[in-house]
This record gives sequence, structure tokens and C-alpha cells, in this order.
Amino acid sequence: PVFDLVILGELLEHTAHPDRLLMAAGKVLKPGGAILITTPNGKFFLNCLPTYSEASLGGGLESKQFEPDGEGHLFLLTARELLTLVGRAGLHPAGAVRYFNSPFATGVAKWRYLGRWLPALFSKALETFVSRLPLLRTRLCSGLAVLAKLPVDK
Repeated sequence: PVFDLVILGELLEHTAHPDRLLMAAGKVLKPGGAILITTPNGKFFLNCLPTYSEASLGGGLESKQFEPDGEGHLFLLTARELLTLVGRAGLHPAGAVRYFNSPFATGVAKWRYLGRWLPALFSKALETFVSRLPLLRTRLCSGLAVLAKLPVDK
């Protein structure tokens, strides 16, 4: 083990076995080290791919992973699925799953037209508001992030 931090940014959804990837990443961490994970939110209202639990039922994901076009999402993860994978890898979340990228931040809501006349602090406040409300963030935020830590005694 040599790393204090491993970053898995937008990667789990491209691998047929994200649990194996998380376990491998955990093996290169120093005790007490962390993995920062970001992934698309499987419950985002515009997503049309299956979630991890739905996609893994059919199997055959190995042949589809790591497509050269960079668009090769095999599935999307929900917050619950992400936390389950983290736990299976022997890691512990260092806090709640964070939701980010509401339609106001990504441009999906065509916010840029109003955003020209509104102060940047207003847009930031709206993003914060959406990301803190459980019913809104689950459906309106397109990204998930979690910091997972390796126990010190490992």
C-alpha cells in the first residue's frame, strides 16, 4: 500500500465489475487512506440506462466495457448501490453520498439565459438548495460522489 488517496472519477459505470475495481483500489491504499468516487446518478430524471442492479442481472457486461468511444456506460449507479459496493470492498463512507450538478449548473434547464442577468451567488445558492433537499436532489442532480475510507486496522 502506497497511496493516501485514489480518485475514481466517472469510472465505475464503465466496468463490468465495479466491486473488483474498488477492492483493487483499496489494496493500494495506506491504512486510513481514502478513495474519492464520482459517478453519474442512476436516478437522474434524464437517465435512460439501467441501474447497476438491473444491468448485472443480465450479465455479459465484460464484452461491452471500455468501449473506445468513451460513451460506454454499462449502467448507472444509485446512491444505495454505490454505498453497497463501497461496503463490499471493505471500505467505509466518510460521510453521506453527495449529489451535484443540478440542471441549473449543467445547462439542462437552459439557465444560461437568465444566468447572464443574475449574480453568480444566486446560481450557487440555487445549486446548494437543490443538492440539499432529498426529494429534489435524488432526481435533479446528475452526479454522485462519496469519499470511502480504508479502516486504519487493515
